Amino acid sequence: MLSKEECEKALKNIELNYDAEYINECCDEFCMKMKSYITTLEQLIHEHFDNPPLSFDDLHEGMWVWDDKHSFYDQIISLDSPTPSSIETETWFTSFEENRFYRRQKEN
Repeated sequence: MLSKEECEKALKNIELNYDAEYINECCDEFCMKMKSYITTLEQLIHEHFDNPPLSFDDLHEGMWVWDDKHSFYDQIISLDSPTPSSIETETWFTSFEENRFYRRQKEN
């Protein structure tokens, strides 16, 4: 598997080979596509390698999340029921807590 550094280096090479400054300033079809591709690759690197805690707005029904408080994966059944910021999972009803839910298992 590629490391985060290898992916970032490949992205930087794309930006260098296609002159990132030029791409950011021009507005023809090619440049618009290149900007889109670069943004997509940056987002992919972030989502694959970074694992920031999820905000309440990041959560959605059917989503599997790592519950760091109990150290296991759980699926979200519904949000905002019975009260705002409450979460129903496969396991229980709970209130949203900062730094509790992650996309992947949190490395301690």
